[in-house]
Amino acid sequence: MRDLLIFFGEYRNFDVIIPQLKNLDKFDIVFSTWNFTKEFSYVDKCPEKYFQKDISEENILKYIPSAKVIISKREDKYFNNTTNMIYHWKTAISEIDDDKYRRVFLHRCDMISTFDIMLDENFEEDTIYLQSEGIDTNGLFINDYLFAGNFNIMKHFINSFDLDESYVNHYSIGEVITKMNFSYKDIRTLNNVVKYELARYDHRMILEQLNKENMFFFDLSKTNEAYINYMKIFNKN
Repeated sequence: MRDLLIFFGEYRNFDVIIPQLKNLDKFDIVFSTWNFTKEFSYVDKCPEKYFQKDISEENILKYIPSAKVIISKREDKYFNNTTNMIYHWKTAISEIDDDKYRRVFLHRCDMISTFDIMLDENFEEDTIYLQSEGIDTNGLFINDYLFAGNFNIMKHFINSFDLDESYVNHYSIGEVITKMNFSYKDIRTLNNVVKYELARYDHRMILEQLNKENMFFFDLSKTNEAYINYMKIFNKN
């Protein structure tokens, strides 16, 4: 049985992200996104100045010809950030036959990562693999970048959410995990440590240059100029 990869959420800069992702041929792929994408510059610090682009199937099939593409009309949905993502999870998983896949990987469209190294991991049957910052005064904090697990537990996880506008970013995912008593493990504790970074408008030129030179961001040393400039955008240096 094959593994299923679901790209979800904002398309943003996926065209320069996809050359940074390895082993996509090892997955069947579903891509669930909106009919247009919005982005703004973090460097200019002008969130009111959006860059907007219409998205169609061609924007995705150009890079992943075999993908099943689901485009939803954004103007008909007014969800908050977390509920937006859950909408795409539920939309994608509803299109999938239960007995077709071994595992499911949920991967944000606007992120570069080394998620493919999890292909060599032996997943525990009822465990969700994710990235958590632990419990603080607001509850269990779960990053919404990447989730993985065997098919049945992932479908159960996804279907445990409603499209609830009261969801709070990060913490409402943790709340559902706690309420449903889901077992989970942090992907940073795996034998092969998964690396990931969001790729936003200000990262675009850096990724374009790396792609042109057939270089992978996560192969760069931390002293490399491109690595330093990339991390500066989110003040991570």
